[in-house]
Amino acid sequence: MLRSKDLTGLYDASAEEIVEILDRAAEMKALLAKGRKSEKTLAGTALVTLFYENSTRTRTSFELAGKYLGAHEVNIAAASSSVQKGETLIDTGRTLDAMKIDFIAIRHPLAGAPALLARNVSASVINAGDGMNEHPTQALLDMFTMREKFGKIEGLKVAILGDIKHSRVAKSNLFGLKKLGAEVYMYAPRTLMPMGIDELGAHVCNGGGCRGRALRDGAEDSARKAEGRAVSLSFGIQQVLRRKGRHSLACRQGRDNHASRPRQQGHRAYAFADRRRSQRDRGAGDKRSCHAHGGALAAQGIQGEEFMRYVIKNGSVVFKDVVRNCDILVEDGRIAAVGEGLDAEKAIDAEGLHVFPGLIDMHVHLREPGFEGKEDIESGSRAAVAGGFTQVCCMPNTNPVCDNAVVVTYILSRAKEVNLCKVRPIGSITKGEKGEELAEIGKMAAAGAVAISDDGRSVMDSKIMRLAMEYADGFGLK
Repeated sequence: MLRSKDLTGLYDASAEEIVEILDRAAEMKALLAKGRKSEKTLAGTALVTLFYENSTRTRTSFELAGKYLGAHEVNIAAASSSVQKGETLIDTGRTLDAMKIDFIAIRHPLAGAPALLARNVSASVINAGDGMNEHPTQALLDMFTMREKFGKIEGLKVAILGDIKHSRVAKSNLFGLKKLGAEVYMYAPRTLMPMGIDELGAHVCNGGGCRGRALRDGAEDSARKAEGRAVSLSFGIQQVLRRKGRHSLACRQGRDNHASRPRQQGHRAYAFADRRRSQRDRGAGDKRSCHAHGGALAAQGIQGEEFMRYVIKNGSVVFKDVVRNCDILVEDGRIAAVGEGLDAEKAIDAEGLHVFPGLIDMHVHLREPGFEGKEDIESGSRAAVAGGFTQVCCMPNTNPVCDNAVVVTYILSRAKEVNLCKVRPIGSITKGEKGEELAEIGKMAAAGAVAISDDGRSVMDSKIMRLAMEYADGFGLK
């Protein structure tokens, strides 16, 4: 007997319960093979299929199973139910409970919906798929087929390939197969592999090998090829670039601006300023450096490209967790050394001043293109460097809205022309910031966007917001 009245997933099911279900399924299959489609096992009971997503095979399977076993079966489609009038899942469940329904088979786009329903009704709830969480009945069918084919599941090595991250069936298979003694290997590009699934017992395999146990029989090579054919989360197959004979994904990954570009070397530039004056150093950096700014630079007359090597002396240098009096040697706009007793042709006396890493403003409104009368990239950048900010992240509230790669590219090109500070474009989550349809997140990321936001306009559609967060994670955005 099952311990619970509900079957909401295989994560909490025991091996004995899974075996019992598989054994009973074998008995039912034998009856069907004899043409017996009118059993009395569930006579006098009522089954409701409550589907909030479209389905053909799963819903039909539940309907036929109920009829074959003698239950009265009713189908409810959310599209034509009171859900359209605002009725909640719990409201629906309690209404069905009042009608003395015995079984509810539910499919829902949100993970955890079947468990929520089960806690609020007396009827037995069967999960027919909830979001990206679990699909226990499909996994049970897979295990039934394996056991029928191989005679047992214990000791099998099962490989699951594809979009693991979004597959509820893959997760239920992992839970069930592990409990029955199988080893489960999961193959997918990193963008389609959920983080931490190896902690649930899976051998996670991709181009970098397999975490959990060494791959055999060429499986590692297959995994590496699968990684090279990475799937873009929003625009189908992403073009794979070849660089120096190796594959590199064209989408954004990690902290680099572009995965197809090598990481820039060198230390972060420092900025220093006081409350009295602040002036940009126009000659200290190249296009890939954070420029050094501050009143002392202007006071010492370092302008143009006359001095490309100088030392800032006697300042109180702010490190991550300490302030220390020392010197900073700057060469070609980069921090070459930090220490005591450093010398150069030109020296800047920063006594009484604090020298700190360039500040980053994560939320600015540069308003270009479209609203230059309020602010533009040049005026906003000048204001930034005047306050010691070497990088700014600009919001997408422009005209047109920064919801595509073209606008992102324009902002970056204008920032390069102005050449005052680093400008990091933030793309919009939805097209036109209207909250109705996802913007071209992948293309914006490839063009140089560092994050996505609808800038104060809430995305009211939870599905769109969830997809946006998944895509942002896949493309390395924030």
